[in-house]
Amino acid sequence: MKILNNSEEINKSIRIVLEKKSDNRIIAVAYVGNNAISYLPNPRDIKLYCSTDIPGTNPSSLRTLKNNGVKIHAVKNLHSKIYWSKSGGAVICSANLSNNGLSVHGNHEVGVLLPKDSFDVQSYVSMLQSTEINYSDIDQLEKKYNLYMLKNKRAASKGKVKLQRFQDWEEKSGAKWKLYAWSEEGKLPRDVESELTARHPTRNYYDFMQTSLTNAYGIGGWVLNVKEVWKSSKLIKITDLSWLVPEIKIKSLQKNSIEYPFYWIQMSKTLPANKPFDICAKGFKRAFEKSYIELTNREEDIILKNNKPSKKFINLLHKYI
Repeated sequence: MKILNNSEEINKSIRIVLEKKSDNRIIAVAYVGNNAISYLPNPRDIKLYCSTDIPGTNPSSLRTLKNNGVKIHAVKNLHSKIYWSKSGGAVICSANLSNNGLSVHGNHEVGVLLPKDSFDVQSYVSMLQSTEINYSDIDQLEKKYNLYMLKNKRAASKGKVKLQRFQDWEEKSGAKWKLYAWSEEGKLPRDVESELTARHPTRNYYDFMQTSLTNAYGIGGWVLNVKEVWKSSKLIKITDLSWLVPEIKIKSLQKNSIEYPFYWIQMSKTLPANKPFDICAKGFKRAFEKSYIELTNREEDIILKNNKPSKKFINLLHKYI
């Protein structure tokens, strides 16, 4: 047995234990935090057991792990921190699979490295009542996570959050996101403003989206906001590309809002760190603008029903990046 005195020693030992791709490898941790994938060598086929309690576990990290072949199972009230492989032994420690647990800037952690055959992990996991996690489960968890972070104004965990590039995003398994396009500044209708003030009398900030569709945006979901600039009936550029997360939805009953009565409102300036992808990455904004303008001026659909980016738009983005 070897004593592991800090996160750096724990991190190095976990990498050694889990390094062999052909090995039977199991992780059982309470929480999965930001950048979990960066602490796992050769993640494909690792079996992960974890709690899905919010905000301890970051759904975006679960999605990234699943995209990379990790088999994820949810376990209620799980509090262990075990990293095991058949040939490499086991690390049993206080560190979760997260920046807080395993980065040099994280918590003060301690653990032990046990040789192979010294810990019967199969007996341990057989006692856990677990449920396999699919992508739809992660989508629902992410909405809850976003709303919790906004409501409680929680800061990001220790260590820089690494956002994925758009070209690494996969349509079927990637984070769900929608588009909101606008071209003029506006104010909330009086009745919406009144209801918002009644619900949240201490608010000092809000941003909003306006739509005719009752189900255009999911509360807690990611929306990519884009301002269109038109000249002589032609779209010439886009600006103000930014992420939004609707926290509440209010319907206006005023006559001037008949066509677009639904207002989706974000009240927090600081968004959760687990954005779907990095809109500031090199080349993305240029490719987004080129694709958006090209399809708009060709009068082809960019946004399908419920403001979901169209497959044609997604493909064009991949082409120009």
